[in-house]
Amino acid sequence: MRIDDLAPDAGVGAVATGKALNGPVETAFTISYGWARAFYRDSIKPRGISTPSHGTPVVPGAVTRTSFGSLPLDYTLMPGHRLRLTFSPSEGGTVAADTGGTVTLLQGPGMSTVRLPIAR
Repeated sequence: MRIDDLAPDAGVGAVATGKALNGPVETAFTISYGWARAFYRDSIKPRGISTPSHGTPVVPGAVTRTSFGSLPLDYTLMPGHRLRLTFSPSEGGTVAADTGGTVTLLQGPGMSTVRLPIAR
């Protein structure tokens, strides 16, 4: 999973750049990553350091629950900006890729949840 800051006028497909380190976000800027192999989903802690072990294969087409954290950070999202979360089935998981497999986020009670700690 990759978390990007999208500027107000940026489209959902805007390419993330590193320019925010030297000035304002003009289109999109990657602010954090989180990754996990679903095989190890039962041994990954959603917070803190994990040492994955005792994997269980994922059954194609079956709903599989997985929880994992992202790299911890403090980041100020400017007014009008949006967060974009990109989920990928790619090996390594840091960049979306066409390597086979599908990631589906389910909607409704008890389904996909993204929790972000927000400070005001």
